[in-house]
Amino acid sequence: VLLFTLIFKTIADDNYKLQFVQMIYRHGDRAPKRTYPTDPNPLGVWTLGLGALTQNGRRQHYHLGRRFREIYKDFFTTKPTEVDALSNRNPRCLSSAESNFASFFSPKPRWQFEEGLSWQPIPIISIPFVLDEYIGNPEECPAFQKALIKQLNTPSNKAFNAKHKDLYDYLSRHSGAKIDNYLNVKDLYETLYIEEKYKMIIPDWLSSVLDEVRHVYNNVFVHAFNSTEIQRLRAGPLLGIINNMFEEKMNGTLPELKFRTYSAHDDNIAVVLAALDLLTNRMIPYCSTLIFELYTGPQDDPYIRLLFMNTLNYDKYDQVPEILTLPGCQEYCPYTKYLEITQPFAHLNFDNECQIES
Repeated sequence: VLLFTLIFKTIADDNYKLQFVQMIYRHGDRAPKRTYPTDPNPLGVWTLGLGALTQNGRRQHYHLGRRFREIYKDFFTTKPTEVDALSNRNPRCLSSAESNFASFFSPKPRWQFEEGLSWQPIPIISIPFVLDEYIGNPEECPAFQKALIKQLNTPSNKAFNAKHKDLYDYLSRHSGAKIDNYLNVKDLYETLYIEEKYKMIIPDWLSSVLDEVRHVYNNVFVHAFNSTEIQRLRAGPLLGIINNMFEEKMNGTLPELKFRTYSAHDDNIAVVLAALDLLTNRMIPYCSTLIFELYTGPQDDPYIRLLFMNTLNYDKYDQVPEILTLPGCQEYCPYTKYLEITQPFAHLNFDNECQIES
């Protein structure tokens, strides 16, 4: 309890006044996106379909929203105009945002529209996949696809895949799926991980290679996103809109808005962390949240603070955010320094950036 109090007090430093918060969070627990050819488990157990948010996923985001409410309880009133939301078009992202707002923005009496109903509608914006440049599909960006192929063929990536070739061959032979790089391992392991969590049949052939599979899985983002080109293409538009929102807030064009949330996927968060040089070998569990806070400092100058919430214990809803320190900064980073760090990546020129030069 003492440790919690000491750490949590830094979230309300008297020398800095919170002005605006932007959050990128991953959706909650989901069904597998796909199975594998030799999978012994029936598809029918996933009653909402492959890739769908589960009941547990709804519960996770409801409790995460309750945690946000506790952290920022002195900052907002639950007036619905204090928040806006952007979500990936995928239903599991939209449902996660809805579940989160059910507790985060459960209305105080002033904003209740039906007696006894502790819920209010919060608009959530989503953009069609082919047009979503912020948290959409990388398949819609030809330059990203070219850059990813280039990344897979860098010496470090080729060496990593060569080191684990025997594993890839073993997994291909037993799963029936084509496994020839770490991205394929990620897809297969996520299916097996989910099936194990739901006490389904896990094939005997997995146990002897499980440690190596986990090692590969834990290093996927480090290898895939270790490229300034990929970071600019994949994280750039999201960082661009985040920075644009900060500018609008500071310019006085968003007087009531206190929160902007982005309901997204693990790779959205991972590539932003990579661009900020904060990824290390982090994986991004369900409900992980990267928080950008805008403050005014002692001289009324702007500062940015980054927080990260992630835990493999999904019932640990009282988790304390981890404070992330940007390179060359303290906990509260001068806004000018923050812009200097993000400038090589942040942009709002998606269409031109994604074109492949002939």
